[in-house]
Amino acid sequence: MLKKFWRKILAVTAAVSAMALTAVQSFAATGDTGLATYADDITAQFKGAATDIMPIIIGVLGVGLGIFAVFKGIKLAKKMFGTVSNG
Repeated sequence: MLKKFWRKILAVTAAVSAMALTAVQSFAATGDTGLATYADDITAQFKGAATDIMPIIIGVLGVGLGIFAVFKGIKLAKKMFGTVSNG
């Protein structure tokens, strides 16, 4: 169930990114300098947001991996101690 959730999150993120890049490209393709300026602003804001969000995502993933490793370690320790105590 968790895999489906993350797949949906990834699909939505990819769709939003594709739409944003398409919008920026369509604004940049027009000859109007005002629209090109807006496209540059949008691109700069998107890059700034990605730069700001990336360390947070990496930190959350690192903590999640650490918690996952702790739970797996506990499960493995229970299995090891059970095997050793049974002889």
